[in-house]
Amino acid sequence: MKKIIISIIFIIVLVVILTPSLVSAIKLKDPTGAGTVSEATVTDLIGKVASVIVGTAGSFGLLMFTYGGFMMLSSAGNTERLNQGKQILIWAVIGILAIMLSYLVIRLIIQAFSGGTIN
Repeated sequence: MKKIIISIIFIIVLVVILTPSLVSAIKLKDPTGAGTVSEATVTDLIGKVASVIVGTAGSFGLLMFTYGGFMMLSSAGNTERLNQGKQILIWAVIGILAIMLSYLVIRLIIQAFSGGTIN
């Protein structure tokens, strides 16, 4: 039951954090610099949304990396807590690498389809 409550809270927080970013991703600046909002192409929109999601996931990965380091530093000789901290660090590094790789793949796909880049 505790895991379900934590999962629901995590989803709510994620939605609250991502919603303003996704809405602002839809409003793209005019390339002329006039400050007006222009029509967004599908690839621009996908690129902006992907940047927001990857950035949020990267922040979460960094948070887990910090938490794993804190677990190791505060283990005070407790081998169970030390091993748990190591596992968190290992999976946080794997997660951050996966996030970086997914950003690279998304960027390459968008460049292949539109010739543009993710801003």
